[in-house]
Amino acid sequence: MKIISMLPWADWLALLAFFSLWVGYALFARMGSQREQTLLASTNRLRTQWMLQATARDPRMLDGLITQNLSSTPSFFSSTTIIIIGGLFALLGTTDKA
Repeated sequence: MKIISMLPWADWLALLAFFSLWVGYALFARMGSQREQTLLASTNRLRTQWMLQATARDPRMLDGLITQNLSSTPSFFSSTTIIIIGGLFALLGTTDKA
């Protein structure tokens, strides 16, 4: 019972609201994906159609360039995000000096 008295009641209420909203959003997203077609399903359907058309075309150079560009863009975004998160953690360590 000592752990309950460590935080004020407003913090416990905020924690309860956070987890209830988290679970509520997960249930909402799951029910919404069963009713309607999701963005991921639409994208996968369009990619499948594009790849089927790419096999029928003779010059496949353009398709290769598009595929290379699509695969390099997420890796650039993820590496940039990692650098930004690292910079923010470094900034947290020097808040007293700033």
